[in-house]
Amino acid sequence: MKKANLPADDFSELRSRAEEFHQNSYINTTDFSSSPGIMLQMIHELSVHQIELKMQQEQLIQSRTELEESLQRYTELYEFAPCGYLTLTHDSTILQVNLTTAKMFGIQRSLLQGNRLKNFITPEDCQKINAMLLDVFSRKEPGYCEVRLLTNAGKHAPNQHAISGLTMRIDAVISNDSKECRAVVVDITKQVLADNQLKTLSAAVHQSPSVVVITDSSGDIQYVNPVFTKLTGYSINEVRGQNPRILQSGLMQRSFYENLWQTILSGNIWRGEIQNRKKNGDLYWERIAISGIVKGAVITNFVALKEDITEQKNNLLALTEAKVRAEESDRLKSAFLANISHEIRTPMNGILGLSELLNDSKLSEEEQSEYIGLIKQSGERMLNIINELIDISRIEAGEILMQKIETPVNQLLHDLLAFFKPEAEKKGLRLSCTTGLSDNEIIIETDSSKFIQILTNLIKNALKFTISGSIDFGYTNKDRSLEFYVIDSGIGIPTHMKERIFERFHQVDNSLTRHLEGAGLGLSISRAYVTLLGGTLNVETVEGRGSKFFFTLPYNHPAYLQSEPLSPIIH
Repeated sequence: MKKANLPADDFSELRSRAEEFHQNSYINTTDFSSSPGIMLQMIHELSVHQIELKMQQEQLIQSRTELEESLQRYTELYEFAPCGYLTLTHDSTILQVNLTTAKMFGIQRSLLQGNRLKNFITPEDCQKINAMLLDVFSRKEPGYCEVRLLTNAGKHAPNQHAISGLTMRIDAVISNDSKECRAVVVDITKQVLADNQLKTLSAAVHQSPSVVVITDSSGDIQYVNPVFTKLTGYSINEVRGQNPRILQSGLMQRSFYENLWQTILSGNIWRGEIQNRKKNGDLYWERIAISGIVKGAVITNFVALKEDITEQKNNLLALTEAKVRAEESDRLKSAFLANISHEIRTPMNGILGLSELLNDSKLSEEEQSEYIGLIKQSGERMLNIINELIDISRIEAGEILMQKIETPVNQLLHDLLAFFKPEAEKKGLRLSCTTGLSDNEIIIETDSSKFIQILTNLIKNALKFTISGSIDFGYTNKDRSLEFYVIDSGIGIPTHMKERIFERFHQVDNSLTRHLEGAGLGLSISRAYVTLLGGTLNVETVEGRGSKFFFTLPYNHPAYLQSEPLSPIIH
C-alpha cells in the first residue's frame, strides 16, 4: 500500500485527503473475506499509518508550542525593547506602537495609537516630521529627524501628561507594501544635553579672555584659542604639534621648568609667572595655571590657563622705580638741605667774624681792605646761592621768561675769558677760548643773560674740578646750529653719574665732608635754560682725565645761515 503524504498544518484537510486516499485505494473491500493475507497487511498498514499520524500530531503540538514561545519572545522583544517602535502612515498617524514608546512619551499606548505623531511634537519640529515622511513615502528613501516632545502633549490624550524636555531621534523606512513605514524611536536627551554642554564649553574656551592651551601627555600643543594667537602672534597651525618651548624666552632657569613638570606630573596644579617671547621677539609676562586631564588614573592631556600680566609687571616696576626715585629724591633733598645750610653758614660766619674784626681800631688799612674784600666775596657767594635757589624755583614753577635779543657771541666769550682768567692763573691753569666765526657772523638772537649764565656755570664747574692742566671753551658751527663747549682736564665724572649730575640738588659727592663748595643746582639750571633756548646739553667724560660739556643753540643769524664755518680762532 502506498504511504500517504499527510500535511501537518490542518486536520480538516488531513481528513479530506484521507477519504480521497481511501476511495482511490486499489484494494476492494469485497475481497477482505477471501484475502486474509491482504487483510492482515492492510491492518498493519493502518496501524503504521495511525502511529505516523500520532507522531505528526505530537510534532504539530511541539511546533505550535515552539511557535507560541517564539511569538512570546518576539512580543517581549518588541514591547520592551530599549528603543521605541512605531508604525506610521504618510500623515504621521500612529498605527502601532510598542510599550517602550508609550513609556518614553509618558502616555498610554491605547491613546497613542490612532493619534498623529505631530500632535506630540513641538510646532517648530513638525516640519522635520513632514520632511522625513516625504523622503520615506514619496522617494522611498530612509529618513530620520530629531524632535522635541511637547510639554503639554497630554492634551491630545485626556488625563495624560507627556514627559517634558525630551529629545527623540526617529529613523523610518518604507514597508514592503509601501502603505506604511516602520520607525525606530531613541531617547537622545542626554546626548543632546552633553552636546550642548560641549558646544557651550567649546564656545567658552574659544571666546575666553584668557589664553587657553591644551597639550598631549608629552606636552606637544594640540589646541590654542584665538587669544593665544592675538597675544603671541603665532597661528594654531604654527604651534600645533610644537612644544611650548617655542615661546620660552631663555631667561627662566632650568630648575624652574623642572619644578613645573614635577608638579603637574604628580597630579597637582602648578601656578606661577613666566616670561615668554612672542613671534616678533618681544618679551611678555604670563600668570599661568597648568593641570593634567586624567582618564582612568592616567594623564592624557594638560591644560594651561594664561593671563598676560606684562602691563601689571611694568606698572609694578614703574612703581618700584618711582619709589626708589622718591627715596633718592628725599635723600638728595636731605643732603641738599644739609649742604645748603653749610653753604650759607660758611660765608655768613665769615661775614660775621670779619665784621667783628673790623671793629678793632688797631687794624691797618691793608688788613681792613683785606677783610672787606673777604666780606664782599662771602656776600657774593651767598647771593649766588640765593639766586640759584630762586632760578630753580622759577624753573619748577614754569615762570622763566625768555627775552631774546641780538647777542654778540664772540664779545661775550671774550668777556668771560677776561673775567675768569685771573682765577685760572691763580690755580695755575691755562684758560683759552676758541671761536669759529667772525664777530659779524656770530650775532644771534637769544636770551643773552641766560646764555651767559649757562657758560658761567660750566666754566665755574671746570675751574672747581680741575686741579692742573687746562680749560678751553668756545663753539663750532655744525649743521646750521652752534655747538658750545667747555673742555677741562679735571677729575672727570664716573660713568654711572653722567646723567645724575644734571638732576636738581645732585653732585658727584653729596656728603658734608666734600671739599668743594656749591649747592648742586648749576648744571640742572643750565640744562633747563638750554632746553628753553631750543638746544640740548650733554657731557662726555672719562673719570680721572677730564670732561667735555657741550650744548647746542640755533644759528639764527639771517644773513649768515648759509655760510660755511671758518677756521677756528684761538684766543
